Amino acid sequence: MNDTMEKVNFGYSLKNIPIPKREPYMKSMIDKTHKFLKRMRWRAYFFDNPTTGNHQRENFGFTSEKSPPIVKDTLPFEADMYELIKNIQYKQHYSSNLQQKINSDIRSMRKTTTFLCQLTKQQTCTNSHPSSTTSYSMITSQQHTQNRVATKKQQLMQKRKRLQRN
Repeated sequence: MNDTMEKVNFGYSLKNIPIPKREPYMKSMIDKTHKFLKRMRWRAYFFDNPTTGNHQRENFGFTSEKSPPIVKDTLPFEADMYELIKNIQYKQHYSSNLQQKINSDIRSMRKTTTFLCQLTKQQTCTNSHPSSTTSYSMITSQQHTQNRVATKKQQLMQKRKRLQRN
């Protein structure tokens, strides 16, 4: 078991976003489209019936759980939107070398038994370190213990100074 942490340089910024798989992308697309069409239905309903929207109900900042009424004028548009989503062609192979490298790095990270941890708050590609769970917990507990010992020493020094003043 390797108990040391080594720096890993991916060669690109960790802020780059990989292209998602087809299934999660389609789920997200359907969900966002459904929310859009729901908002559009409410707008169309209140546009057609301006007197029904006069009362204000307190929702405490949350959106209404009530479903919008069906507006017959928007039904063809909604059907076209869902048909558009159904016909999306998803590209399997990427021509971008960066995306290919990100995907291969993700695959290798999923297969490994170690994990990557950021040692600093700075989000650069040079601060990721692979480590096993035991070595990571051992290092963090050592740092935590060192911090506790340092604070206890500081507290003792402060008490001594106060006692010497009195």
